[in-house]
Amino acid sequence: RDLAAQLARDVPHRLLVLGRGLHAGVAAEVALKFQETAGLAALPFSTAEFAHGPARLADPMTPALFFQARDATAPFTADTLRTLGGYGTPVTVIGAGTPDRAADLPTPDSGHPLTDPAVSALAAQLLTAHLAVQRGENPDAPPRLSKVTRTR
Repeated sequence: RDLAAQLARDVPHRLLVLGRGLHAGVAAEVALKFQETAGLAALPFSTAEFAHGPARLADPMTPALFFQARDATAPFTADTLRTLGGYGTPVTVIGAGTPDRAADLPTPDSGHPLTDPAVSALAAQLLTAHLAVQRGENPDAPPRLSKVTRTR
């Protein structure tokens, strides 16, 4: 019990990062940036897979960063967004809004579904940098980040 209590105190708060289709890749990259620059345990998921197990992680104490696209995935991700609301999960929506909810960080329509993820990624990168600064981190010099990957 003592070890479990210590881990509960010491484990950093986590963040869910969700997207679908091309935005699933954006979600994965943004989660990595949250980890690198803000020191935040960020867990990326495709909304297509989220309901099959990872949804167990959604609760009022675990916020979610949610990418809402303007493409064929939009109705499906809007359903996931409603589901998260039912769990009491605090959600920040980046991209397009839904019929039920405006985006918290709206992004302009790039004119094509293939380029919209780039706009969302840029908005999320700026959000990540600001969050890192608020957490007392320097987003330009994250600790223990290696810019070189060695292979043998």
